[in-house]
Amino acid sequence: MMRTVAVLVCLVCISLVSAYPTWDQLDAAYTFDDYEHHFRKVYDSEDDRQVRKGIFEARLQDVLTHNADAAHTWKKGVNHFSDRHDHERRIRGVDKSLLHHQRKVLALTAAPPANVSSIDHLPSSMDWRKQDVVTPVKNQVKAHFLLFFPFL
Repeated sequence: MMRTVAVLVCLVCISLVSAYPTWDQLDAAYTFDDYEHHFRKVYDSEDDRQVRKGIFEARLQDVLTHNADAAHTWKKGVNHFSDRHDHERRIRGVDKSLLHHQRKVLALTAAPPANVSSIDHLPSSMDWRKQDVVTPVKNQVKAHFLLFFPFL
């Protein structure tokens, strides 16, 4: 009985995930109407919908441009935040454009002067822990229950 429930939950999750387009399924034919349907979007007014449509179309163009560039080793996609303003994405804690350690590195490594011709002034080693760039080790004990999921 428990195994049947677990299998059904997995199937529902797989069907939900597979309903969203992946990066390789995105092209210029993907429309805002498709996005609304895939992510079940409903807007307060037609004006709000038009604003969100403009944001989405700009993000989709950015995604398509990025993915078409062979120099990139990773691909972008769309998700349920693709119609949000940047400030809305940051407020909700989903702005992952710069992670904590990346912001620290950028702050510590300002652009060098244009006339730098020697690396003699650089330290022989760098401990990122002392610079507060690396985050502390996190307790992952809570994740161990996932190991037992297949046995339910």
